[in-house]
This record gives sequence, C-alpha cells and structure tokens, in this order.
Amino acid sequence: MNAIQKLKFIKRLFLETYNDYPQEAVDIAKSAIERNLRNDNKCGTLVGKNRAQQIANKENLSIETIKRIYSYISRAEPDFNEQDDPNSCASISFGLWGGKPMGRWAENKLKELNLDKEFLVLPTPTGSDTEQEFIGRCMGDKKTINEFPDEQQRLAVCYSQWKN
Repeated sequence: MNAIQKLKFIKRLFLETYNDYPQEAVDIAKSAIERNLRNDNKCGTLVGKNRAQQIANKENLSIETIKRIYSYISRAEPDFNEQDDPNSCASISFGLWGGKPMGRWAENKLKELNLDKEFLVLPTPTGSDTEQEFIGRCMGDKKTINEFPDEQQRLAVCYSQWKN
C-alpha cells in the first residue's frame, strides 16, 4: 500500500460512518445503561459507558469505532455467560457494548466493507494508560511501524487512536 492509498484508507477509517446496527443491540445497550445506573454506575470503563450512549442513541459509528467494538466483543464474548446475573458488572459491561448482536453486526460490517481486520488492529488505550504511555506503546508497536513507517504519519495515527 503506497502513501496515498494509506492516507485514503485512514480518511475512510475515521470519516465513513454507519448506524444500521440491529435494534436488539440498541435495546441491550439501553438496558445495560439502566442496570448500571441502578448499580451506582460502577460497572464498565468510561469508554464502555460512552460506547453504550452512542449505541443507545443510534449514533453514526466510524469504521474505527466499529473495529473497536468488534475487538472488544471478540475478547469479552468467550467469558460472557448469559446465565450470569444480569446485574453483575461482567453482564453490564458486555451489554454496554451492545452484546452479541453488536459483535455480529460489527464483524459482518467489516466483512461487507472488505476491510482486512488484520490491518485494522491498531493499539488501543487501556483504562490505565496515560497519554504519554499509550503514544509510546503505539509508536513502538511492530504492526503500526510496518503499516506506518513514516514517523509523523504513525504519530498522527497514534494520537487519533488516543482521542477516539
């Protein structure tokens, strides 16, 4: 992929948006928000709570956000058990992201758009990362270095990941 193709891809990643996700995912996110409020809002990360608001409000989601949803659901789903207490933090946190329906939609949307998931897997901040820690980790990530050998371009991508 040459530099112009990469720039077009980055533009697409952050500017194309979609909101055709299933109503079931919207309902799950709304339910998780309500259950979390009854639980003193102690479950889920700030990112998860923000994601729930986006899904519950049927907001347009960028390809980058869809990729993050797919990444989170793929990691969390194996540990999710529908038989668990629906008011447990594990159930609430999973629901904040729209649950299994949102994960299936995200995976299908990425396939529909013919996006290579391997290319899309960029570092994402953890809840404990400071800006400096995350940017350092992102800049040193082997996949990010391979995809964005130009340091200024990689730095722009890393800051974009931090802000999202």
